[in-house]
Amino acid sequence: HNYQLAEQLYLQSPEDNREKQVHCQSEIGQMFMLLGSQDSAFLYFRKGLEIAKSIGDSVLQSLIAQNLSVAYSELKQYDMASHFLHQSFSLNVDSASLPGYYLNLSQLYASTDQLDSLSFYVKKLEQTVDSSSNLYFKASAYNFLADYFKDVERYDSAFEFQKKRNETTEEIDEERFQQSIYEAKQKYDFVRQQKQHDLQLLKRQRNTIVLLTFLLLLSLLTVLLLRRIVQQKNTLVSLQNTIQVLYKTAKDLEKRKTTESGQEKQLREILLWKFDILHKSSLLKSELKHLEELGAKKAIAKYDAIVYGKANESQWNSLVESIDELNPGLSQFIHKSYPQFNETEFKVCLLSYAGLPPREIAILINQSVNSVNMARTRIRQKLNLQEYGADFCYFIRNQYNRSRVER
Repeated sequence: HNYQLAEQLYLQSPEDNREKQVHCQSEIGQMFMLLGSQDSAFLYFRKGLEIAKSIGDSVLQSLIAQNLSVAYSELKQYDMASHFLHQSFSLNVDSASLPGYYLNLSQLYASTDQLDSLSFYVKKLEQTVDSSSNLYFKASAYNFLADYFKDVERYDSAFEFQKKRNETTEEIDEERFQQSIYEAKQKYDFVRQQKQHDLQLLKRQRNTIVLLTFLLLLSLLTVLLLRRIVQQKNTLVSLQNTIQVLYKTAKDLEKRKTTESGQEKQLREILLWKFDILHKSSLLKSELKHLEELGAKKAIAKYDAIVYGKANESQWNSLVESIDELNPGLSQFIHKSYPQFNETEFKVCLLSYAGLPPREIAILINQSVNSVNMARTRIRQKLNLQEYGADFCYFIRNQYNRSRVER
Protein backbone atom coordinates (compact mmCIF):
# COMPACT_ATOMS: atom_id res chain seq x y z
CA HIS A 1 0.00 0.00 0.00
CA ASN A 2 2.77 2.43 0.88
CA TYR A 3 4.69 1.64 -2.31
CA GLN A 4 1.50 2.27 -4.32
CA LEU A 5 1.01 5.57 -2.49
CA ALA A 6 4.62 6.54 -3.22
CA GLU A 7 4.13 5.69 -6.92
CA GLN A 8 1.09 7.98 -7.08
CA LEU A 9 2.98 10.82 -5.40
CA TYR A 10 5.88 10.45 -7.84
CA LEU A 11 3.38 10.45 -10.71
CA GLN A 12 1.77 13.69 -9.49
CA SER A 13 5.10 15.44 -8.91
CA PRO A 14 6.12 18.10 -11.48
CA GLU A 15 9.64 16.62 -11.47
CA ASP A 16 10.70 13.65 -13.59
CA ASN A 17 10.48 10.79 -11.09
CA ARG A 18 10.13 7.93 -13.56
CA GLU A 19 13.22 6.20 -12.21
CA LYS A 20 11.71 6.19 -8.71
CA GLN A 21 8.40 4.99 -10.15
CA VAL A 22 10.18 1.98 -11.64
CA HIS A 23 11.70 1.12 -8.26
CA CYS A 24 8.23 1.36 -6.65
CA GLN A 25 6.68 -0.89 -9.32
CA SER A 26 9.48 -3.40 -8.90
CA GLU A 27 8.85 -3.56 -5.13
CA ILE A 28 5.05 -3.71 -5.57
CA GLY A 29 5.46 -6.64 -7.98
CA GLN A 30 7.64 -8.50 -5.48
CA MET A 31 5.08 -7.91 -2.73
CA PHE A 32 2.32 -9.34 -4.93
CA MET A 33 4.50 -12.40 -5.61
CA LEU A 34 4.84 -12.94 -1.85
CA LEU A 35 1.06 -12.58 -1.53
CA GLY A 36 0.51 -15.16 -4.27
CA SER A 37 -1.09 -12.63 -6.67
CA GLN A 38 0.99 -13.43 -9.75
CA ASP A 39 -1.26 -11.59 -12.20
CA SER A 40 -0.89 -8.33 -10.28
CA ALA A 41 2.85 -8.93 -9.92
CA PHE A 42 3.32 -9.34 -13.70
CA LEU A 43 1.21 -6.22 -14.31
CA TYR A 44 3.52 -4.05 -12.19
CA PHE A 45 6.70 -5.68 -13.49
CA ARG A 46 5.70 -5.00 -17.10
CA LYS A 47 4.68 -1.41 -16.31
CA GLY A 48 8.08 -0.88 -14.70
CA LEU A 49 9.87 -2.44 -17.66
CA GLU A 50 8.06 -0.18 -20.13
CA ILE A 51 8.97 2.97 -18.17
CA ALA A 52 12.59 1.80 -17.83
CA LYS A 53 12.75 1.32 -21.59
CA SER A 54 11.18 4.75 -22.21
CA ILE A 55 13.97 6.47 -20.26
CA GLY A 56 16.69 4.19 -21.66
CA ASP A 57 17.86 3.03 -18.22
CA SER A 58 19.60 -0.32 -18.76
CA VAL A 59 20.18 -0.88 -15.04
CA LEU A 60 16.46 -0.64 -14.26
CA GLN A 61 15.61 -2.78 -17.30
CA SER A 62 18.02 -5.42 -16.01
CA LEU A 63 16.44 -5.27 -12.54
CA ILE A 64 12.85 -5.66 -13.81
CA ALA A 65 13.83 -8.40 -16.27
CA GLN A 66 15.46 -10.34 -13.43
CA ASN A 67 12.29 -9.99 -11.33
CA LEU A 68 10.23 -11.31 -14.25
CA SER A 69 12.60 -14.24 -14.62
CA VAL A 70 12.19 -15.18 -10.95
CA ALA A 71 8.39 -14.83 -11.21
CA TYR A 72 8.21 -17.10 -14.26
CA SER A 73 10.51 -19.62 -12.58
CA GLU A 74 8.15 -19.89 -9.62
CA LEU A 75 5.34 -20.63 -12.10
CA LYS A 76 7.60 -23.23 -13.80
CA GLN A 77 7.38 -21.33 -17.08
CA TYR A 78 11.06 -21.86 -17.75
CA ASP A 79 11.13 -20.60 -21.34
CA MET A 80 9.90 -17.17 -20.30
CA ALA A 81 12.13 -17.29 -17.22
CA SER A 82 15.17 -18.02 -19.45
CA HIS A 83 14.20 -15.24 -21.86
CA PHE A 84 14.03 -12.53 -19.20
CA LEU A 85 17.07 -13.83 -17.30
CA HIS A 86 19.23 -13.63 -20.44
CA GLN A 87 17.76 -10.20 -21.17
CA SER A 88 18.69 -9.05 -17.66
CA PHE A 89 22.15 -10.62 -18.00
CA SER A 90 22.81 -8.87 -21.31
CA LEU A 91 21.82 -5.49 -19.81
CA ASN A 92 23.86 -5.93 -16.63
CA VAL A 93 26.91 -3.69 -16.23
CA ASP A 94 27.82 -4.61 -12.65
CA SER A 95 30.53 -7.27 -12.56
CA ALA A 96 29.92 -7.88 -8.85
CA SER A 97 26.50 -9.32 -9.66
CA LEU A 98 27.84 -11.89 -12.18
CA PRO A 99 28.06 -14.77 -9.67
CA GLY A 100 24.37 -14.24 -8.93
CA TYR A 101 23.49 -14.51 -12.60
CA TYR A 102 25.60 -17.65 -12.94
CA LEU A 103 23.77 -19.24 -10.02
CA ASN A 104 20.34 -18.31 -11.40
CA LEU A 105 21.23 -19.58 -14.88
CA SER A 106 22.63 -22.81 -13.43
CA GLN A 107 19.44 -23.38 -11.40
CA LEU A 108 17.29 -22.59 -14.43
CA TYR A 109 19.14 -25.07 -16.70
CA ALA A 110 19.14 -27.67 -13.95
CA SER A 111 15.33 -27.38 -13.82
CA THR A 112 15.08 -27.85 -17.63
CA ASP A 113 17.74 -30.60 -17.85
CA GLN A 114 19.88 -28.60 -20.32
CA LEU A 115 23.07 -30.28 -19.20
CA ASP A 116 25.54 -28.57 -21.53
CA SER A 117 24.38 -25.09 -20.59
CA LEU A 118 24.22 -26.21 -16.96
CA SER A 119 27.85 -27.40 -17.06
CA PHE A 120 28.97 -24.15 -18.70
CA TYR A 121 27.42 -21.88 -16.07
CA VAL A 122 28.45 -24.15 -13.20
CA LYS A 123 32.07 -23.59 -14.26
CA LYS A 124 31.47 -19.86 -14.36
CA LEU A 125 29.88 -19.99 -10.90
CA GLU A 126 32.72 -22.13 -9.56
CA GLN A 127 35.28 -19.57 -10.78
CA THR A 128 33.52 -16.49 -9.37
CA VAL A 129 31.66 -17.53 -6.27
CA ASP A 130 34.62 -16.96 -3.95
CA SER A 131 34.87 -13.32 -5.07
CA SER A 132 31.44 -12.48 -3.70
CA SER A 133 31.26 -10.69 -0.36
CA ASN A 134 27.66 -11.74 0.32
CA LEU A 135 27.85 -14.63 2.78
CA TYR A 136 24.22 -15.62 2.29
CA PHE A 137 24.69 -15.83 -1.48
CA LYS A 138 27.91 -17.81 -1.08
CA ALA A 139 26.20 -20.31 1.25
CA SER A 140 23.43 -20.79 -1.32
CA ALA A 141 25.90 -21.12 -4.20
CA TYR A 142 28.12 -23.59 -2.31
CA ASN A 143 25.06 -25.66 -1.45
CA PHE A 144 24.01 -25.76 -5.12
CA LEU A 145 27.52 -26.71 -6.27
CA ALA A 146 27.81 -29.44 -3.64
CA ASP A 147 24.49 -30.96 -4.78
CA TYR A 148 25.49 -30.64 -8.45
CA PHE A 149 28.86 -32.37 -8.07
CA LYS A 150 27.29 -35.06 -5.92
CA ASP A 151 24.75 -35.74 -8.72
CA VAL A 152 27.55 -36.02 -11.32
CA GLU A 153 29.51 -38.25 -8.90
CA ARG A 154 32.41 -35.88 -8.42
CA TYR A 155 32.46 -36.47 -4.70
CA ASP A 156 35.76 -34.71 -3.96
CA SER A 157 34.42 -31.47 -5.39
CA ALA A 158 31.06 -32.05 -3.70
CA PHE A 159 32.81 -32.57 -0.35
CA GLU A 160 34.95 -29.45 -0.89
CA PHE A 161 31.96 -27.22 -1.60
CA GLN A 162 30.01 -28.74 1.29
CA LYS A 163 32.94 -27.88 3.53
CA LYS A 164 32.95 -24.31 2.21
CA ARG A 165 29.21 -24.10 2.79
CA ASN A 166 29.67 -25.18 6.41
CA GLU A 167 32.47 -22.65 6.91
CA THR A 168 30.33 -19.93 5.37
CA THR A 169 27.44 -20.92 7.62
CA GLU A 170 29.75 -20.62 10.62
CA GLU A 171 30.78 -17.16 9.45
CA ILE A 172 27.10 -16.21 9.14
CA ASP A 173 26.43 -17.51 12.66
CA GLU A 174 29.45 -15.62 14.01
CA GLU A 175 28.34 -12.47 12.21
CA ARG A 176 24.86 -12.86 13.65
CA PHE A 177 26.36 -13.48 17.08
CA GLN A 178 28.50 -10.34 16.84
CA GLN A 179 25.49 -8.43 15.60
CA SER A 180 23.49 -9.73 18.57
CA ILE A 181 26.26 -8.63 20.94
CA TYR A 182 26.30 -5.21 19.30
CA GLU A 183 22.52 -4.94 19.51
CA ALA A 184 22.58 -6.09 23.13
CA LYS A 185 25.21 -3.46 23.94
CA GLN A 186 23.15 -0.82 22.16
CA LYS A 187 20.10 -1.88 24.12
CA TYR A 188 22.06 -1.84 27.39
CA ASP A 189 23.38 1.67 26.69
CA PHE A 190 19.92 2.81 25.75
CA VAL A 191 18.39 1.29 28.90
CA ARG A 192 21.08 2.91 31.05
CA GLN A 193 20.50 6.31 29.50
CA GLN A 194 16.77 5.79 29.71
CA LYS A 195 17.09 4.92 33.39
CA GLN A 196 19.03 8.12 34.08
CA HIS A 197 16.45 10.09 32.18
CA ASP A 198 13.65 8.35 34.09
CA LEU A 199 15.28 9.17 37.44
CA GLN A 200 15.49 12.84 36.53
CA LEU A 201 11.95 12.73 35.24
CA LEU A 202 10.82 10.99 38.43
CA LYS A 203 12.25 13.77 40.56
CA ARG A 204 10.41 16.37 38.54
CA GLN A 205 7.24 14.32 38.64
CA ARG A 206 7.52 13.89 42.41
CA ASN A 207 7.69 17.63 42.90
CA THR A 208 4.83 18.10 40.48
CA ILE A 209 2.74 15.48 42.29
CA VAL A 210 3.28 17.20 45.64
CA LEU A 211 2.18 20.50 44.15
CA LEU A 212 -0.81 18.93 42.39
CA THR A 213 -1.82 17.10 45.58
CA PHE A 214 -1.85 20.36 47.48
CA LEU A 215 -3.87 22.05 44.74
CA LEU A 216 -6.22 19.07 44.57
CA LEU A 217 -6.89 19.14 48.30
CA LEU A 218 -7.49 22.86 48.13
CA SER A 219 -9.85 22.38 45.16
CA LEU A 220 -11.64 19.52 46.96
CA LEU A 221 -12.25 21.65 50.02
CA THR A 222 -13.53 24.45 47.80
CA VAL A 223 -15.85 22.06 45.92
CA LEU A 224 -17.20 20.58 49.15
CA LEU A 225 -17.91 24.03 50.50
CA LEU A 226 -19.61 25.12 47.28
CA ARG A 227 -21.56 21.87 47.15
CA ARG A 228 -22.84 22.37 50.66
CA ILE A 229 -23.94 25.90 49.82
CA VAL A 230 -25.65 24.70 46.62
CA GLN A 231 -27.38 21.83 48.44
CA GLN A 232 -28.75 24.21 51.04
CA LYS A 233 -29.92 26.57 48.34
CA ASN A 234 -31.53 23.72 46.37
CA THR A 235 -33.24 22.43 49.49
CA LEU A 236 -34.74 25.83 50.19
CA VAL A 237 -35.86 26.16 46.57
CA SER A 238 -37.43 22.68 46.76
CA LEU A 239 -39.27 23.69 49.93
CA GLN A 240 -40.57 26.81 48.25
CA ASN A 241 -41.75 24.79 45.25
CA THR A 242 -43.49 22.28 47.52
CA ILE A 243 -45.19 25.09 49.40
CA GLN A 244 -46.41 26.56 46.15
CA VAL A 245 -47.73 23.15 45.04
CA LEU A 246 -49.53 22.71 48.35
CA TYR A 247 -51.12 26.11 48.09
CA LYS A 248 -52.11 25.57 44.45
CA THR A 249 -53.53 22.13 45.32
CA ALA A 250 -55.66 23.69 47.99
CA LYS A 251 -56.99 26.25 45.55
CA ASP A 252 -57.68 23.54 42.96
CA LEU A 253 -59.61 21.52 45.52
CA GLU A 254 -61.72 24.56 46.37
CA LYS A 255 -62.57 25.03 42.70
CA ARG A 256 -63.46 21.35 42.26
CA LYS A 257 -66.05 21.51 45.02
CA THR A 258 -68.50 23.09 42.57
CA THR A 259 -67.99 20.41 39.87
CA GLU A 260 -67.38 17.16 41.74
CA SER A 261 -70.21 15.05 43.08
CA GLY A 262 -70.91 11.66 44.56
CA GLN A 263 -68.25 9.41 45.90
CA GLU A 264 -65.30 11.35 44.33
CA LYS A 265 -66.35 14.61 46.00
CA GLN A 266 -66.90 12.92 49.33
CA LEU A 267 -63.53 11.18 49.20
CA ARG A 268 -61.63 14.37 48.30
CA GLU A 269 -63.31 16.27 51.13
CA ILE A 270 -62.47 13.54 53.64
CA LEU A 271 -58.86 13.40 52.48
CA LEU A 272 -58.63 17.18 52.53
CA TRP A 273 -59.98 17.24 56.04
CA LYS A 274 -57.67 14.47 57.24
CA PHE A 275 -54.59 16.14 55.82
CA ASP A 276 -55.78 19.64 56.67
CA ILE A 277 -54.15 20.93 53.50
CA LEU A 278 -55.79 24.38 53.50
CA HIS A 279 -54.68 25.13 57.01
CA LYS A 280 -51.17 23.79 56.54
CA SER A 281 -50.59 25.46 53.19
CA SER A 282 -51.60 28.76 54.77
CA LEU A 283 -49.12 28.16 57.59
CA LEU A 284 -46.38 27.34 55.11
CA LYS A 285 -47.12 30.45 53.10
CA SER A 286 -46.93 32.61 56.19
CA GLU A 287 -43.66 30.92 57.24
CA LEU A 288 -42.04 31.19 53.79
CA LYS A 289 -39.95 34.27 54.62
CA HIS A 290 -38.74 32.65 57.84
CA LEU A 291 -37.83 29.42 56.01
CA GLU A 292 -35.61 31.35 53.61
CA GLU A 293 -33.71 32.83 56.53
CA LEU A 294 -33.15 29.43 58.20
CA GLY A 295 -30.47 26.90 57.26
CA ALA A 296 -31.39 23.83 55.18
CA LYS A 297 -31.76 21.41 58.13
CA LYS A 298 -33.78 23.85 60.24
CA ALA A 299 -35.98 24.72 57.26
CA ILE A 300 -36.72 21.02 56.63
CA ALA A 301 -37.50 20.48 60.31
CA LYS A 302 -39.86 23.44 60.26
CA TYR A 303 -41.51 22.15 57.09
CA ASP A 304 -42.02 18.66 58.60
CA ALA A 305 -43.46 20.12 61.77
CA ILE A 306 -46.05 22.14 59.82
CA VAL A 307 -47.01 19.50 57.24
CA TYR A 308 -46.69 16.21 59.11
CA GLY A 309 -46.75 17.15 62.76
CA LYS A 310 -45.26 14.66 65.24
CA ALA A 311 -47.05 11.58 63.97
CA ASN A 312 -46.32 11.21 60.29
CA GLU A 313 -47.28 7.52 60.25
CA SER A 314 -50.60 8.15 61.96
CA GLN A 315 -51.35 10.75 59.32
CA TRP A 316 -51.00 8.06 56.65
CA ASN A 317 -53.14 5.65 58.68
CA SER A 318 -55.87 8.26 58.80
CA LEU A 319 -55.75 8.54 55.00
CA VAL A 320 -56.03 4.76 54.65
CA GLU A 321 -58.99 4.69 57.06
CA SER A 322 -60.70 7.41 55.05
CA ILE A 323 -60.27 5.50 51.79
CA ASP A 324 -61.45 2.25 53.40
CA GLU A 325 -64.57 4.01 54.69
CA LEU A 326 -65.68 4.64 51.11
CA ASN A 327 -64.17 1.40 49.70
CA PRO A 328 -64.49 -1.24 52.43
CA GLY A 329 -61.42 -3.47 52.67
CA LEU A 330 -59.68 -1.85 49.68
CA SER A 331 -56.26 -1.47 51.33
CA GLN A 332 -56.31 -5.09 52.55
CA PHE A 333 -57.45 -6.25 49.11
CA ILE A 334 -54.48 -4.50 47.41
CA HIS A 335 -52.03 -5.80 50.01
CA LYS A 336 -53.28 -9.36 49.67
CA SER A 337 -53.87 -9.43 45.90
CA TYR A 338 -50.65 -7.67 44.88
CA PRO A 339 -47.89 -8.62 47.31
CA GLN A 340 -45.34 -7.72 44.62
CA PHE A 341 -45.94 -3.99 45.33
CA ASN A 342 -43.38 -2.33 47.60
CA GLU A 343 -44.48 0.23 50.22
CA THR A 344 -44.24 3.23 47.89
CA GLU A 345 -46.08 1.41 45.08
CA PHE A 346 -48.83 0.39 47.51
CA LYS A 347 -49.34 3.97 48.66
CA VAL A 348 -49.30 5.31 45.09
CA CYS A 349 -51.75 2.61 43.99
CA LEU A 350 -54.15 3.31 46.86
CA LEU A 351 -54.13 7.09 46.42
CA SER A 352 -54.39 6.78 42.63
CA TYR A 353 -57.42 4.57 43.11
CA ALA A 354 -58.86 7.33 45.27
CA GLY A 355 -58.58 9.65 42.26
CA LEU A 356 -55.67 11.86 43.37
CA PRO A 357 -53.26 13.17 40.69
CA PRO A 358 -49.48 12.52 40.98
CA ARG A 359 -48.78 16.03 42.28
CA GLU A 360 -51.07 15.59 45.27
CA ILE A 361 -49.90 12.02 45.88
CA ALA A 362 -46.30 13.25 46.00
CA ILE A 363 -47.19 15.67 48.80
CA LEU A 364 -49.16 13.09 50.80
CA ILE A 365 -46.39 10.46 50.77
CA ASN A 366 -43.47 12.93 50.89
CA GLN A 367 -42.02 11.91 47.51
CA SER A 368 -41.19 13.78 44.32
CA VAL A 369 -43.68 13.85 41.43
CA ASN A 370 -41.13 11.99 39.32
CA SER A 371 -40.89 9.21 41.93
CA VAL A 372 -44.67 8.90 41.93
CA ASN A 373 -44.78 8.62 38.13
CA MET A 374 -42.06 5.99 38.17
CA ALA A 375 -44.01 4.03 40.81
CA ARG A 376 -47.12 4.18 38.61
CA THR A 377 -45.08 2.79 35.70
CA ARG A 378 -43.78 -0.09 37.85
CA ILE A 379 -47.33 -0.87 38.97
CA ARG A 380 -48.43 -1.23 35.33
CA GLN A 381 -45.46 -3.49 34.64
CA LYS A 382 -46.16 -5.71 37.64
CA LEU A 383 -49.82 -5.96 36.58
CA ASN A 384 -48.67 -6.91 33.05
CA LEU A 385 -50.57 -3.99 31.51
CA GLN A 386 -48.70 -3.79 28.20
CA GLU A 387 -50.65 -1.00 26.56
CA TYR A 388 -49.00 2.41 26.91
CA GLY A 389 -50.81 4.61 29.46
CA ALA A 390 -53.13 1.78 30.57
CA ASP A 391 -55.34 2.66 33.55
CA PHE A 392 -54.31 0.32 36.35
CA CYS A 393 -56.97 1.84 38.61
CA TYR A 394 -59.65 0.57 36.23
CA PHE A 395 -58.05 -2.89 36.30
CA ILE A 396 -57.84 -2.97 40.13
CA ARG A 397 -61.38 -1.59 40.48
CA ASN A 398 -62.74 -4.49 38.39
CA GLN A 399 -60.80 -7.02 40.47
CA TYR A 400 -61.94 -5.37 43.69
CA ASN A 401 -65.62 -5.27 42.65
CA ARG A 402 -65.45 -8.90 41.50
CA SER A 403 -64.01 -9.99 44.85
CA ARG A 404 -66.83 -8.20 46.70
CA VAL A 405 -69.49 -9.88 44.53
CA GLU A 406 -67.95 -13.30 45.14
CA ARG A 407 -68.07 -12.73 48.87
